[in-house]
Amino acid sequence: MKTVVYGATKNIYRDTIPSIRSCLKHGNADEIVLLTEGEYPYDLPIKTIDVSGQTFFPKDGINATKRWTWMSLMKCAVTELFPDRDRIVFLDCDTIVEHALDDLFEMKLYDYYAMVRQKGDGREGRFTKGDYFNAGVMVCNLSKLRDGKEAEIRESLNTENWQYPEQDCINRLCEGKIMVLGGRWNVSQFTEEDDYTYIRHYAAFPTWRTDTAYGCLYDDHDIR
Repeated sequence: MKTVVYGATKNIYRDTIPSIRSCLKHGNADEIVLLTEGEYPYDLPIKTIDVSGQTFFPKDGINATKRWTWMSLMKCAVTELFPDRDRIVFLDCDTIVEHALDDLFEMKLYDYYAMVRQKGDGREGRFTKGDYFNAGVMVCNLSKLRDGKEAEIRESLNTENWQYPEQDCINRLCEGKIMVLGGRWNVSQFTEEDDYTYIRHYAAFPTWRTDTAYGCLYDDHDIR
C-alpha cells in the first residue's frame, strides 16, 4: 500500500488543496491521508483522520506552538496512527508533487529510520556530526521506528526545548540512521535545483497556493 500523509490544522485547511490535488494527479499513491483538526470541509477523494483528540503531544506543551502548529509533531506519532503500515511518505502541506512517487515506496530502507533530503536550512552540523536535513519530505520506516525510537522522540519533544521541534529532534536522535534521498525529491530555495524535480517544497513561501495548476483560485464549493 503506497500511503502519502499530510497534516493540517483548521487554519490551513484551504492551503492543503494544491498539495493534495498535485499528489492525486501525479503521485500514483494508493491512498492519500490527511490528519485533521476536526472535520475537513472539502470534497476530495482522500482519507481523513481526526487527531484533534490526540494525547501524544499536549497542545500547550513545550514545543506544541513553535514555528507552525502542533500538527507538525504528528510526524512523530505515525507508528501509532498507522499500525498496519510498514512505510509511509509524509509530506508538508507546502509541497507540490510533479511526478510519480513509486520509487519512494520501492527503495530499500534497510536499518534506517527514514529517508530524507540530506541538505538544508543553513544549519548543517549545528548539533549533529553530519549535514542537517529537512523533514518536509520524509519516508518513514515504521517497522524500524517501532523498535522504541519513535517513543523516544515523542518523550524528547514533550520534555526538551527544540527550535525546529520535530525536525531538530529527529536530526539528533536518529543521527547515523537516516538514509539520504536525492535532491530531486525535495527541491526548494534552501537546496540546489535539480534537472528533474519530483517534489517541489515551497518552505512556507505562500506561492504554492497560486503559481501552479493546483492553486486556490477556485470557489470553495467547486474545487475538483
